[in-house]
Amino acid sequence: EYHELCKILAEIKATDEPHHAKNKQILLSQLKKYRIPVIHIENRFKHTAGVWRKLRVQNLHLEQVYDLFAFRVVVPSISDCYSALGAVHEVFPPVVGKFKDYIASPKANGYQSLHTCLMPESGRIFEAQFRTAAMHEQAEGVSAVHSHWRYKLKQASLFPRPSRWLRRIRAWVRRRLHRAVQPDR
Repeated sequence: EYHELCKILAEIKATDEPHHAKNKQILLSQLKKYRIPVIHIENRFKHTAGVWRKLRVQNLHLEQVYDLFAFRVVVPSISDCYSALGAVHEVFPPVVGKFKDYIASPKANGYQSLHTCLMPESGRIFEAQFRTAAMHEQAEGVSAVHSHWRYKLKQASLFPRPSRWLRRIRAWVRRRLHRAVQPDR
C-alpha cells in the first residue's frame, strides 16, 4: 500500500511540477504588485506518511487532499500575512471551507500561520501558507516539530526511536561531559 502510494505521489509530483512553477510566478507577481515584501518562499510537497495518515484519519480520497503541494511564504509582519492572503485570493480563488487562521487562533503547540487552499486556472488545487520570519523559525524548529508530533500522536510512547544522527550527537555530548568531570591524570 505504501509503495503504491509512493508511486502515485511521484507521478502527481512530476505531472504537476510545471503548473507549480507557473503558479509560483503568478503568486510572486501578485505580491510584488501590492508591494508586499517577501523574505522567503519555498515549495513543499507533502510527505507520503502525512498523505497516508490524512487519507486514513479523515477517510478521504487522494483527490480530496488539497495540500499535497504548498507554498510557504515568509513575510516581515503579521499585517503582511493578511495582505498577502488578500492579494493571492484575488488571482487564485480560495476553496470554500479550506482556510485556517492559526495566527488569530494558534495551535496548541504554538504554531502560527495562515493556510488557504487555492484553485489555479490549470493544475491541481494547492495550499499557500503565510507566516512571519519568527513564526517560520518556530514552526521549523526542533521544539515545534517535537510538539507537533506529540500533538499528532497524542502520547509520547508512540515516538519512534531517535535518529542515528541524534544518538551520535547525544553520545558525543556525553563523552565531552564525562571528560570535563574527570580529574587530570
